[in-house]
Amino acid sequence: TGIQPDRGPSEGGTVVAIFGSGLIDGTTVRFDDSSPIEAAVVDSHTLTVSTPALERGTYSVTVTNMNGTATLPAAFRTFDPVRLDAIEPFAGPIGGGTEANITGAGFVEPTVLMVGITSAENTPNPFETEMAFVTPAANPPVEGPVDLVATNENGSDRLTNGFVYFDPDNNTPRVIALVPAASPLEGGITISLVVGGFTETIDTVLFGATEAVCNQLNPWQLTCDAPAADAEGAVDITVTAGDVSVTEIDAFQYIDLRL
Repeated sequence: TGIQPDRGPSEGGTVVAIFGSGLIDGTTVRFDDSSPIEAAVVDSHTLTVSTPALERGTYSVTVTNMNGTATLPAAFRTFDPVRLDAIEPFAGPIGGGTEANITGAGFVEPTVLMVGITSAENTPNPFETEMAFVTPAANPPVEGPVDLVATNENGSDRLTNGFVYFDPDNNTPRVIALVPAASPLEGGITISLVVGGFTETIDTVLFGATEAVCNQLNPWQLTCDAPAADAEGAVDITVTAGDVSVTEIDAFQYIDLRL
């Protein structure tokens, strides 16, 4: 006759109560054509079961025991939990106005998107895997990274230091941000690097004394593959373009992941 709650994440693990009659020991539950799950019988009118992993959608619920079989159509709905994976582009001016796109999952309407402490209107795609928005002005109006937080009926997720603001009117050569600012000793992870004030193309980026393989996307943004390191600890980041070189002391951290 019913199920409570009637929705849960697609990854499964939601404990639901199923209500009806004739529910005895040995009762099994199926969600559409999934494998039968033996339920815990509370009494003849109530049983509980933990949902299996199910793709996003709506499912009928069928109970079966020696008394027979009964199905409640469209009884349980699954959703993808909110997940923020990446943003493109990952930097923009402090005045806002950057057209950006977040990839992830669980972007149903309405979703509240916070860029730092300011909300941004957004438009999820029909598959709930991308969300387009225009960045608001930085608040306060200073350079640096801010978190992105998406919240809706499916939950909430945070992309720490997900977007970096820069001041296009500041001509001083500088390193504004590295995201993430740490790596395992073996390196290999992709680092988003935001710089400012360089009038020439970036020639080299050093992690400590080791040159990284980088791709300059525009005068402000680069992606670099973190090189490997011999020992854990902080290293300097040095960015060179032509005759101009800038070093950020202890700006990047290597971590030994041994237990």
